Amino acid sequence: KLKYRFLGYLRENNWLEIDLDTGRYHQIRAQLAEIGCPIVGDHKYGSRIAFMPNCIALHHVQMTVRHPVSDALLSFKSPPDWVAN
Repeated sequence: KLKYRFLGYLRENNWLEIDLDTGRYHQIRAQLAEIGCPIVGDHKYGSRIAFMPNCIALHHVQMTVRHPVSDALLSFKSPPDWVAN
């Protein structure tokens, strides 16, 4: 299961915020392609728009995981630098 929210347009493409509730990240690609909204650069799932060489326009901006030993929550943020380009 995944949830998505339309944030607007970026270079004439949909800009989405996606929360994956269950499953694997690969499902984001498959489910968006299924509704006719493949990820830019994802030629395997039907995108006809190029992105960067060997890349698709899918970026993990924030991720929180539990440390396997200490059980502490670790949070990582990485704003996409390609948005400004």
